[in-house]
Amino acid sequence: MSDEKSVKLGSVCHLEIPAPDLEKMQTFYGAVFGWEFTPMGDEYVLFSAGDGGGGFDPSLPVADGGTVLILAVDDIHAALTKIEDAGGKGLTPKTEISGDHGSCAYFRDPCGNKMGIWCRS
Repeated sequence: MSDEKSVKLGSVCHLEIPAPDLEKMQTFYGAVFGWEFTPMGDEYVLFSAGDGGGGFDPSLPVADGGTVLILAVDDIHAALTKIEDAGGKGLTPKTEISGDHGSCAYFRDPCGNKMGIWCRS
């Protein structure tokens, strides 16, 4: 179909995040990152995040040490404040990445998933 976006093979096209509390996850990611949500029945919620998206899946276990999603923000300090205000927890302060690759920090969302944020400055 001509109106469908072309998806490059091998590109990330969908993410699934463990979400034992679907409501808490929607409240948090909506408040901090402005994501939009579409319930798919009672046990799954799709999210739209910029040009991509994925789903919150309560059947997935929350695990530390697995894949970490890094989300783009304009200001690390402001994002960490929003994260704390929305019920998340900062894990690391803003850290510069060598070689002029911007800065990052890590946090836990309200369900315990470890995530990261990144900005150019």
